[in-house]
Amino acid sequence: MTQPESLRTRLVRTGMLIGLSVVVCFGVLMQYALDAAQDIWLDAHRAEDVQSFIAQYHAYPGVLTLPRSNFRVYVSSVGDVSGLPPELRSLAPGEDEVVIDDRIHALIVIDEAANRYWFLFDDSTVESYEHYILISIVGAGIACLLIAWLLTRKLATDLNQPLALLAQRAQGMDPGQRPEHSLATDAGDVAEVQMLATALDAHIERIHVLLEREREFSGDVSHELRTPVMGILGAAENLARRPGLAEADRELITRITRNCTAIRVLIDALLSLARDSSAAAEMREPVSLLNVVNEQIAAHSAMAQMRGITLNLSGESERPIPAVRAVVDIVVANLLGNAVKHTTGPEISVHVDGDRLTIADQGPGIEDDARDRVFERFERGKGRCTDGNGIGLALVRRFCDQFGWRLDMARNEAHGTTVCLHFV
Repeated sequence: MTQPESLRTRLVRTGMLIGLSVVVCFGVLMQYALDAAQDIWLDAHRAEDVQSFIAQYHAYPGVLTLPRSNFRVYVSSVGDVSGLPPELRSLAPGEDEVVIDDRIHALIVIDEAANRYWFLFDDSTVESYEHYILISIVGAGIACLLIAWLLTRKLATDLNQPLALLAQRAQGMDPGQRPEHSLATDAGDVAEVQMLATALDAHIERIHVLLEREREFSGDVSHELRTPVMGILGAAENLARRPGLAEADRELITRITRNCTAIRVLIDALLSLARDSSAAAEMREPVSLLNVVNEQIAAHSAMAQMRGITLNLSGESERPIPAVRAVVDIVVANLLGNAVKHTTGPEISVHVDGDRLTIADQGPGIEDDARDRVFERFERGKGRCTDGNGIGLALVRRFCDQFGWRLDMARNEAHGTTVCLHFV
């Protein structure tokens, strides 16, 4: 993908192209006008000089008085070319150009009575003037281009500065917090930039309203769910304390207690997700990752045994991680449960190394083009188990984004998938 071109560069280039077009058009018109004026002026002066010389020569035959230094005249009888330069001898009456002494001359040949007149006009001085005029036009054009570049650059800077400041303000905003000042306050005095900043302020406000509404809804629903769950959990604990319970009943009560605890953990995690980033950060506490993994392995051991899968835990974690315990429980439970559901091999390897958790299964693996889609809602991977609604990994991704954790997923060379979660 090519690097996008800045607005400043485009404005400067457009200004220079406009300036260059104006300068070229002006230079062409000036050159054409000067050539036309020069031709008219020279023709008029030459005609005047010719008529003046002929009249004077008639009045004083034999006397050659030249009106200008670049003016030369040859007079002879018609048909007599003995005293003429070789370049003039074969020329008939009319107008022409000849080169004499390596200089271009305009020539006018006129037959008057019994005489023939050869009038030579040396235009080298005029050509030098034309050269100076051309240099002046080019210099003026370069000066105009320089002025156009400076003015366009200043205009581009004046327009780009509020846009750059607006982009900087927008990039520095906390998605979970309303900005203290609106973007329109730093938009400058350009009307279009003000319109853009006002539209962004309105859009940001709508986003925060929707986020606040989502947080309130999630919080209300989670609180409403917590009440009956706590009631079921309390009733199950009271039943467990009754004497004389059969072993099968006690196993049922244990399952009820375990699932109620899992639901309560999920509710706490959803409450954490409903809060903004700063509030969620305040809820962090030291959490032993190894203890969480052990508890989740115990919770998934029954399902793993039913599928003939062995959960192998290795590593150690002496240093606790700063996190929300309920969120870590949900994330580890979803990753481990997903591995148990989709693995087709005899074992799942779970490794804890400091603040990093690695889970490697022996399932069908995930294709490269589907690696990002598995974290979308309602997306389910391929495997021998297709139950679930496809929101577990999407929930994991949201928690990782909220707390700044890094989640990597890769397909093993042989078969299966390895998931690595960095709690950093």
